[in-house]
Amino acid sequence: MRSYSDRRHGRSTTRASSTPRPLHRLMLLLVLPVLLLGTLPANRATSQDGAVWRSGGPDGGYVTSIAIAPSDPDVVYAGTVSGMYVSRDDGTSWSAAGLREFAIPTVRVDPADADVVYVVAEEATASGLYRSTDGGADWIRSGPAGAQALDIDPSNPQVLWLGTDTGHLHRSTDHGESWTLLLHKQYSSWSMGQTVWNDHPITSVLVDPEDPGRVYLALGRGDDDAFGWTEDGGSTWQFSRVGRLTPGQARDLAVTPAGYAPQALFIVSSGDSSVSYSDAVYRSLDQGGTWEMIAGQVGSTVVVDPTAPRRLLLGTTSTEQPLVVFDHTDGSWSDASAGLPTPPFTTWASPDAVAVSPDGSGVAYLGFQRGHLHRSQDGGRTWELPPGGIHNADVLDLAISPTNPMAVLVSGGGLFGMHRTQNAGQSWSVVEGSPDHAGMIAIDPTNEARMLVGAGLGSALHRTEDGGNTWTGVDEQSLSGPFRDMWIHPERPEIILTLKDERTSGSMIYYGGVRRSTDGGASWTQVRNWWRPTVLAHDPSTPDVVYLGLADLGYVERSTDAGLTWSNISPQEQWAGRVNDLVVGSDASVYAATTDHEGNQQGGIWRWDGAKWTRIARFAPTVVTSLAIDRNTDPDTAYAGTNDQGVLVSRDGGASWEAFDDGLEGTRVTRLELSPTRPSMLYATLHHGGVWSIGVDQPPSEVPPVNGPPAEEPPSEDPPSEEPPEDGPPQDGQPGDQSPVVFDDVAPDSVHAASIGRLVAAGITQGCAADRFCPADPVTRQQMAAFLTRALDLPVPDEPITFADVAADSTHHDAIQALAAAEITLGCGPDRFCPTDPVRRDQMASFLTRALDLPVPDEPVAFADVAADSTHHDAIQALAAAEITRGCGPGRFCPTDPVRRDQMASFLIRALDP
Repeated sequence: MRSYSDRRHGRSTTRASSTPRPLHRLMLLLVLPVLLLGTLPANRATSQDGAVWRSGGPDGGYVTSIAIAPSDPDVVYAGTVSGMYVSRDDGTSWSAAGLREFAIPTVRVDPADADVVYVVAEEATASGLYRSTDGGADWIRSGPAGAQALDIDPSNPQVLWLGTDTGHLHRSTDHGESWTLLLHKQYSSWSMGQTVWNDHPITSVLVDPEDPGRVYLALGRGDDDAFGWTEDGGSTWQFSRVGRLTPGQARDLAVTPAGYAPQALFIVSSGDSSVSYSDAVYRSLDQGGTWEMIAGQVGSTVVVDPTAPRRLLLGTTSTEQPLVVFDHTDGSWSDASAGLPTPPFTTWASPDAVAVSPDGSGVAYLGFQRGHLHRSQDGGRTWELPPGGIHNADVLDLAISPTNPMAVLVSGGGLFGMHRTQNAGQSWSVVEGSPDHAGMIAIDPTNEARMLVGAGLGSALHRTEDGGNTWTGVDEQSLSGPFRDMWIHPERPEIILTLKDERTSGSMIYYGGVRRSTDGGASWTQVRNWWRPTVLAHDPSTPDVVYLGLADLGYVERSTDAGLTWSNISPQEQWAGRVNDLVVGSDASVYAATTDHEGNQQGGIWRWDGAKWTRIARFAPTVVTSLAIDRNTDPDTAYAGTNDQGVLVSRDGGASWEAFDDGLEGTRVTRLELSPTRPSMLYATLHHGGVWSIGVDQPPSEVPPVNGPPAEEPPSEDPPSEEPPEDGPPQDGQPGDQSPVVFDDVAPDSVHAASIGRLVAAGITQGCAADRFCPADPVTRQQMAAFLTRALDLPVPDEPITFADVAADSTHHDAIQALAAAEITLGCGPDRFCPTDPVRRDQMASFLTRALDLPVPDEPVAFADVAADSTHHDAIQALAAAEITRGCGPGRFCPTDPVRRDQMASFLIRALDP
């Protein structure tokens, strides 16, 4: 018996499981169902093809609002600068919940229903109030335009109060279906007679928890009045000044909960010249009649602890104490920053959202303007990073390893340094010691341990020779602007090109352009002056050929001597206002993504064949921001990232395009990168949306997704294998009298050919398509379930085991049910199986060891790359002792490498042999 934790409902349930039959005791030729994967559909761009973009992190981003559901504190909503996120397990894991194109400054949850949530969503053309009744799955517009502040009557969830950026106050008594205008307070001048604002924005609305007829307003701009209140449900209003000398600019409101005495109101406002330009927090003990300042230099968030109302949590602008607690009964202050980031992080970020659970559990959440979402288990006294965070980072650059498509480096805002993944985003680690405010990244194609990164807000250049363990400044020039791109010569790495943007310092304007080094970065020469360069692209077939894109009139220039000299190859007419991206195809043709120039409607995607430019696509008003060409498998396949439609794909050299955005619908893509080695992985970075990826050269059911919690346990950070795997055919037994099985993509002399033949003969698999086995493709978790269920002849349980990410009509549904019931796997997280995640070698060891019930040997089998404290250590030992694996090289197991389909065949055949 094994206990499965149902974290969402705070209880534990026990499920009976069938005892798995040892795999090695089964007859190999047992007649089993045949795995039918089908053939690759002609249109892989549709959402039905199984290829779905997956978020791979890294954790971090801009969290602007947090709300805990009063009726179910396990449910937490977080608003960010790019949409909503929701957690249903106390903040342990998070998933996107729509509205990606919006910034979310305010979130409120219905007090009686955790699935009913309201948000203020800000966007250039569609700002307003949005409502979801299904936990963020779907949203509808609900309320007047210009929504800025919102609160719900805690005694009657049907009653909503909404303030706008034009000073209108509306009330709804039917969950937002209809609204009544209660207040429009206009201002046109102040004491000096100068016209300031026509309207007085309402920045915060707060319903008194003791008396719902009393409602408080924070007023964001104007003259003397920064606070307003009604005592009769909005029929009449009073206003008062909060600051002493200057016009008030209130930010946020808080009040002690119902029944607490004395009741205290708090407001954050910049309406006091004695605290210069920083915000201050004020307290009122007479329901807003008079105010006293209790602290200056605070941030924009103020929260009363609902379980300890004497405690007021304040975000600050201090780098050393970003969060403090004020005890308003005795006037004492205490630091609440234990576990929070320290300088230099807090120099550029401050708390922007705080929430404390009302259930007395002590759980609290804090979101930074830039950075990570933190969680507290003791009411905000100490903080930690939960294991599964929000993937909302504003990634500035992404670089893929030249040898391993699963290894990626990223840098950017909200991260401040660099992060890396070795498993295509299943997990990320900080590159310790990497420069602060890392920007553009360049990896030496001849030695990936050598990298360059623009840092220090992008103006300085740093180098590492050891994969990021140590860094050296190689160019501290700060007069020119930030780096826009970098390139290291693929054969002569001492040649480096960098693009710098222009920079203004006082009355001086410093040119940007192309700088070149021929000594690995020790010295530099400005070889081309331009105000606003945008991108570099090189021709992989001719290493000395490089292209340069510019923002000035959309110019494109070409160099045939590794960047020493340049020639303009742009069309003569003003064809575009900006070159957003350049990429060179396998036939040396150049593709350019451009925007319009002064309304000439010439933007789009252009192709240069070496003699002339031809526009091959235009999607106005959608703008193409980035391009990628598939050089690995099909040179006619191109991908385009857009500013509002996710990713598009063309399979015919750009003649026609279709959506390739399952999972990215309606998003703003800032960068596309396709791995130079197989399996081909396409990575996309989103505007404040982290890194997303998809496999693009496998059949849909085989696509290795790269997101979410890894199967069984947090993955190792071990580097990828540097040698070809040595797992070969079984040592005992050959195909014998099995009929030969021929696949077009399995060579007869492959070390795995015999195992593949036996596996097919046993009915455990029939390949991935007609006449194909896809031997090099990664094995996914759902495929592993099918393999083991057929081999073990596991029964499907009568009582379904629910996994939210496994559809009932999935081909692999029953196999996953059987495997879970047999307790061979527990899933990858609460109520999740991660069916399309690739299986790593260490995870495979755990699967097989549980299935076989293998003993751990008394004498260890040494693998230098398997840590003794690894969750999979004993399983790997057991598998090696049973001679089911030999490792991937002398003394190495390569635990984090994905398991290939041909390797899986050999593993299973060894296990099947009695």
